[in-house]
Amino acid sequence: MKFVIAPGIVEKIAKRGIDLKDIIECFANRTAGNIVDDREHNRTNPPTVWFISETDNRRELKVVYIHLAKADRAVIKSAYPPDREEKVMYIRYAPPK
Repeated sequence: MKFVIAPGIVEKIAKRGIDLKDIIECFANRTAGNIVDDREHNRTNPPTVWFISETDNRRELKVVYIHLAKADRAVIKSAYPPDREEKVMYIRYAPPK
């Protein structure tokens, strides 16, 4: 899969100490599937999805992206450390990988 990330997103996540390498590691290390973000103000076509995973250094991140299946690309929208509610939601609702 190829990763696409806008310069503004690169800048935003860099302020959190996150880079594309961290995101790629999270994709490789995830143990469960995606959750669709179906909130009205976040709806996209194809849908925005997210997951929680760890980097190789065991830093937990929530990765938000759009999967363009035909092009086999992931358009990264955001990445940040998840809060407690997000962790609980992911454990409860994420489909098995």
